[in-house]
Amino acid sequence: MAGDLHVHTNYSTDASNRPMADVIATAKNNGLDFLGVTDHDNHVDGDLAGNTWSDPAYKSDDELVVLFGAEWTTSKGHANTFSAKPYNHQALYAVRDGLSTEVEQVVKSLGLHFSANHPASGDPWGYGYDVVRSIEVWQSSVWFLNTNAQTIWDDQIRTGRRMTGRGGSDSHHGYIKSFPTRIDPNNFQPFVNAMGTPTTWVRARSRDAESVIDALNAGRVSISATPQSPRLVLTAASESNGIFDLGMGDNLVLKEDRPVQLKIELENTEVQTKFYRLEVIRDGSVLTTLNVFPGQTSVTFTDQPGANTRTYYRVTMQGLSTPLVDSPGSFIPSLPMVAISNPFYINYQN
Repeated sequence: MAGDLHVHTNYSTDASNRPMADVIATAKNNGLDFLGVTDHDNHVDGDLAGNTWSDPAYKSDDELVVLFGAEWTTSKGHANTFSAKPYNHQALYAVRDGLSTEVEQVVKSLGLHFSANHPASGDPWGYGYDVVRSIEVWQSSVWFLNTNAQTIWDDQIRTGRRMTGRGGSDSHHGYIKSFPTRIDPNNFQPFVNAMGTPTTWVRARSRDAESVIDALNAGRVSISATPQSPRLVLTAASESNGIFDLGMGDNLVLKEDRPVQLKIELENTEVQTKFYRLEVIRDGSVLTTLNVFPGQTSVTFTDQPGANTRTYYRVTMQGLSTPLVDSPGSFIPSLPMVAISNPFYINYQN
């Protein structure tokens, strides 16, 4: 399932031309299957239930799963919340100046997926990472702004955390469709940054909100520049038999010193006509670079991580992404990144 996990509507006062009905319709037209509408909670004094969530267009249907959520906006960083059902956001808003331990307690009591936004931007994440289940590692279509977030992600995983990486367009502005309208200096943004730039893919067991959040929690996630771009699937063989039965988010307990086979597949492409460069990242450093040629949709490699050694692998893919019709210029700031996988883990504890 394809989705965007950081989207604003007119209930965020820094958004423009974003009525909820248009946001929902555009998400469907852009090829998304799920959507996290994450309006700033401080713009409505924490009352998401009386604003964003009460909008008549804010609902799931057979085409689009809409998650309940918000952007928790504080002086120590921003985080998105995701839930399959309505929850008491006022309880979380009340601890916006609290300690990480207080925030963590409220998040757990509400049963939320809590995700740190743009952790290295102008609103850096100042809380601990034990309180979050995921990090926004690709925010907006502008790829080069995300390199520090990638470093933070790797740093957290190296400490032993199985931390999901997700994307989010953080799109605030829609195309001007009628007049009079609010004129904003950012009215140009939809041309280069729209819903689905980037796209977060989840391997969900079924097409519903709970399954989307379960996949986020488990790390069954990858990210691509647009919904039409290829996505990466990283799998591994639990035994030395060429059967790739483990995937992103999974953990292999390896007690003997033996090679591990891994496979990288390109999905969401009927005819592969482009050249891509893959970087396999092990424990935060590039292990190897692999080429994918036109007509090729998978590559395999083998590595020997060592018995009882904590190791993880993730993959990035560089090349030309497929433009989004609604945002034809978005592939330019995304260059050269096309897709990112989530990690496969070896000998992790949690």
